[in-house]
Amino acid sequence: MRARTTASEPGWVTLTEACRLLGVSPSTIRRWADSGMVRTFVTPGGHRRFSRAGLDALLPARPSGHPSLTALGETPGRMARGYRRATSEGAPVVPWIAELDAERRERFRHHGRVIVSSLIATLDATDERTRTRHLGEAEAACTEYGRLSARDGIAASVTADLFLRYRRSSWRDLEV
Repeated sequence: MRARTTASEPGWVTLTEACRLLGVSPSTIRRWADSGMVRTFVTPGGHRRFSRAGLDALLPARPSGHPSLTALGETPGRMARGYRRATSEGAPVVPWIAELDAERRERFRHHGRVIVSSLIATLDATDERTRTRHLGEAEAACTEYGRLSARDGIAASVTADLFLRYRRSSWRDLEV
């Protein structure tokens, strides 16, 4: 004779728990149980219990991670070259930027490039340590970019506009 399964076993959940787990209504869970999609049993009190393993099988598979740039047919170097090409071709002119001397403009460019290349490297990182390192590099470059702006008396909103204005074309290139 087969031993009766009880609701106190961890492999079984209540209707409320099943609904929460799958994000569907009680009637949907009941319908799936009635059609045999999910194993159930009824308690002596008349309540259904649902197989956790059966419910888990209905959940979509979670991706193990994002694809690397290489897997997408791209390399960080090629993206950086495309970014530089896009920002040098027809970047809109902002009057006050023309007032900056070449050295100050190059400092802004350098930090902007570091920010973008570090963020791209973060996206392509395969482990948490590398990802954290690249984010730290981007954060340090952002801090320096802000310091340069503050030293030149440029408002934070204008600084953000400056950064985005010269990088907008590269973001369009990154869209999939």
